[in-house]
Amino acid sequence: MKEENLEDVLDSLEGTIYEDLGMSFNAFLVSMAIASQPSLQNEFVKIQPSFIKSIKIFNKNIDLREINGTIKGNWNPMLNFQGIMMGIILFEILENSKFNKIINQSEIFKFAKHIRNGCAHNNRFNFDKPLDKPIIWNSHKIDNNLQGKEVIPSFLWPGEILFLARDIIREINNLKKPIKLKQDKD
Repeated sequence: MKEENLEDVLDSLEGTIYEDLGMSFNAFLVSMAIASQPSLQNEFVKIQPSFIKSIKIFNKNIDLREINGTIKGNWNPMLNFQGIMMGIILFEILENSKFNKIINQSEIFKFAKHIRNGCAHNNRFNFDKPLDKPIIWNSHKIDNNLQGKEVIPSFLWPGEILFLARDIIREINNLKKPIKLKQDKD
């Protein structure tokens, strides 16, 4: 099976409850890539001179600089903040969707809920009571040892939120299909 990349996952979210989440993250990535180019900043300021101060603040925040002809910067704080927001929104969309009732007892729903809670509690896992058993999604395991530990990016990379969204959609689609019992005739 072909390994999926972020572009494949973004495509798979089109037309789902997570389409806007995917589009938002894609817009963030594209915006950061474009905004981090000094030559494009200069052209933009010619059109919108009122943005000079905003661009200076942006450049300072990401420590944008040129070293030996290569543009360097640190997007990580902004990328991580985007991931924290997505971790919260992912679950809120699901919890308030028409699919809540068919998926709310599943392992992936519980996983997303713990990601949301951790992201919403200063980006730290926060269990009200000890977990009865680990909650697993892909290679990630949430257990009591994570209490107080960072969610984004230590436990999940921000882009993995979209992979989780894709897998939630797959789970919903699997649960929506009627289950054929042995005694059922074709």
